[in-house]
Amino acid sequence: MDLSERAASCSSDDINTSDHSDSSDGAMLDGSSFHHSDELPDEVYNLRKELLGDYKLPATPPVMCGGPQTLSKEEETTLEHYIAWNKSRGTVKAYEMHARVLTKASGINVLSLYEAKKLTSHLTGLMPNYVDMCRSSCIAYTGKYKDLNTCPYIHKGVLCGKERYKHRVKPTAMNKPHAQVMILPIKPTIQALYANVDTSRLLRDRDNLLKQALHLIGTAAAATKTFSDFGDSQMHTVHHKHLNLFQDSRDIAFALSTDGAQLTMKKQSNTWLVILIILNLPGELRYKENNTIIPFATPGPHSPGDIESFLYPVFQEMSTASEGLWIWDAVDSSYFVFRASICMALGDMLGSAKLNGMAGHTAICGDRFSLVKGARATLQKGKAQYYPISPPDNAKKEYNPTQPTYSFENLPI
Repeated sequence: MDLSERAASCSSDDINTSDHSDSSDGAMLDGSSFHHSDELPDEVYNLRKELLGDYKLPATPPVMCGGPQTLSKEEETTLEHYIAWNKSRGTVKAYEMHARVLTKASGINVLSLYEAKKLTSHLTGLMPNYVDMCRSSCIAYTGKYKDLNTCPYIHKGVLCGKERYKHRVKPTAMNKPHAQVMILPIKPTIQALYANVDTSRLLRDRDNLLKQALHLIGTAAAATKTFSDFGDSQMHTVHHKHLNLFQDSRDIAFALSTDGAQLTMKKQSNTWLVILIILNLPGELRYKENNTIIPFATPGPHSPGDIESFLYPVFQEMSTASEGLWIWDAVDSSYFVFRASICMALGDMLGSAKLNGMAGHTAICGDRFSLVKGARATLQKGKAQYYPISPPDNAKKEYNPTQPTYSFENLPI
């Protein structure tokens, strides 16, 4: 079920909209579910404070908070037609022609495609945010870069220095950026999932597994504990018991994943996709296309230099989600305080290097903790290094003349 379909399904007027309640299992209105803990460094809390800004959880659900809304017959019919058109990948002409046939047959006016898209955006709250970026994809102008007018990124010892804005013909003209990246909000997708009874129940899968794991830990059966998924993992029990996270059965855990993609055969545009995987969903569903969230894809032409500057708006939204957001739950027919956290970052060697700041696959040393040097499997220029304990050609010294053999018990740190 895609987002527009979820929006249509949550707009029926037969649900009690007057029942407001806070979350049940320890989700507190003051955001105190995120206690300062010795488990985490102070930098984490300082960064969270920066990302939150002035945001505070409202005492009551604000207007237009994703709850059910009353639609006219015209709007309902338009949404049903729009969903069918979108799923069938129809053309603009097909939408208009079928709309005229449907209007004539039913006597109910079907709104234009422009009005249908506007209505869908209004119901779902899925409004894109456009963020200025360097035209060479070095940075997005967020966080520490937000007030700069030139790109400060240094690549291979060379300062980029490209201008943020286009040249103004008139001194009074508005600044127009050379390039922007479109960031989509995460909350509307979660609202749509909880506003549908079926998907709302599926989102409880993580909590069901967590309860099973906690039960086993408290009994003699802990000796035979097996791990099947994130929900019953040892790390997730740490989240719940020691970090005071995921106290409500409806709180959501995300995995963030990123990777590069070439948009053309000639590799003229290198974009990076960022995907959020909803770990609350059962394993057989969470990786399907319609069940993942894509906050943004960098437009190229190069891979992002400082990817954290592009992720900054995503982290801002996630920090407010950790503080608490009001969301309507179709299962309980009431509002609740929803909280979410990104629990892991996934990626291949290049993706991991961008996300965690570690060395890439061509670095002399593979990480910042050990001094195990990279070895080569060939003399061919440009081939990636790898990090063996004992290089296969160590005796011949052909590819790696100075490469030592390391011991697991005595790694150089």
